[in-house]
Amino acid sequence: MTAHDRKPSAADALDVDTYFRLYIGALRIDDPTRRLIACYVILLAGRLGMRLQKIQHLRESWIDWKRGEICIPAFDPCGCKRCWIGALDVWGRKGLKELQDTGEWESGVSWKNLTAEGREEVTERAEFCTTGISGNTTSLRRIKNTQTTLMRNRSRMRRWPHSKKGKWSW
Repeated sequence: MTAHDRKPSAADALDVDTYFRLYIGALRIDDPTRRLIACYVILLAGRLGMRLQKIQHLRESWIDWKRGEICIPAFDPCGCKRCWIGALDVWGRKGLKELQDTGEWESGVSWKNLTAEGREEVTERAEFCTTGISGNTTSLRRIKNTQTTLMRNRSRMRRWPHSKKGKWSW
């Protein structure tokens, strides 16, 4: 087991024999659901080298069963709580930076130290955080450009594991 304060190295990885015994042990789990989950994680993490967060978000639509490949797109909307909180956090930080750059907000304040009311005020006042519904053309242009960029980046490419997008073959 590795310590949380250091990165794992190749020396920490299981050798082939130990990995195989781990997989055989997972196949012996009595409960079919737990057996499937254990084998799923062991194969994806161990054999294909995928990180846990990619495994948690894996969708069947990413799997090409005929070619035996998993193609992870650069951008795919996610509904999990962790992703929503992360997106809201990034959104608010960028809005706060915008207000600080224009001098509308005190420059020494950080996003994490703001109260809930302060965060709400930032998202209401910052142009970055507007949805464009009010007719703000700058905001609409930014949203359109962002969407265009995201659509261009959806093309799938062969990459090494752990990049934002990639392919894994079995």
